[in-house]
Amino acid sequence: MNPAAVSVSGTYYIKATTNSTPACTDIEPVTVTVNPFAEQPFAEYIPPACDQNTFSIVVGSALKPILAGGKYIVLDKNGASIPGISPATTALNPYLATAADVSANRITFSNIPAGSGFQVHLINSSGCPSSAFTCPNTATATTIRAIQSAKAPESSEEVKKTEMAAYPIPFSDRTTLEFKSVNDEDYVINLYDLKGTMIKQLKSGKAKAGEITRVEVDGRGMAESMYLARKVSKTGVSTVKLLKKK
Repeated sequence: MNPAAVSVSGTYYIKATTNSTPACTDIEPVTVTVNPFAEQPFAEYIPPACDQNTFSIVVGSALKPILAGGKYIVLDKNGASIPGISPATTALNPYLATAADVSANRITFSNIPAGSGFQVHLINSSGCPSSAFTCPNTATATTIRAIQSAKAPESSEEVKKTEMAAYPIPFSDRTTLEFKSVNDEDYVINLYDLKGTMIKQLKSGKAKAGEITRVEVDGRGMAESMYLARKVSKTGVSTVKLLKKK
């Protein structure tokens, strides 16, 4: 029996025939359970501040939520364990997602040395592994960009140049995020501080292909500081810096 030919759980029958004369044939039922591979996780890179030499990643998104009972492994780009990573996780001792992680839909792994890269693996409750989510290269890395303007872009050309833009920057009371999707897709935009701590969800919804989506950020209750607005969708992640000034 070729195991690769079985893709669905169920009862199969094995037929065995002897080489004797006369030949004897026996057919026996076999119950097969096929455990699906874990879906590849998603991780968002949180770059270090200018005076830091370590970075963080946030695992989990609206499209790829934290898996209950899932075990998460974070390694460097060469597949080696990362000393000092918090919470601790290695190939032999994965991090088991807690109920709080599932509820928050995020796990933050911090204290990763800059330049080490990363890869995230997930093992589901059946013990089946996922393919690795790896550190994005320069072509697919998170875009960190803000339009330094006190007024809205005069046309949609500014929006076409990047996945997401913000205006005005800096802002005092309100600022507006804009992005244009190539395809119809669900999205979620969250607001973070520079330490990677999520402050609140700004918006979630469905963007239409070719249309500009605008999201207003109410900054009246926000302290004067730098923030990060991150949009997550099937096509990837886009991040914009938001500078709040009084």
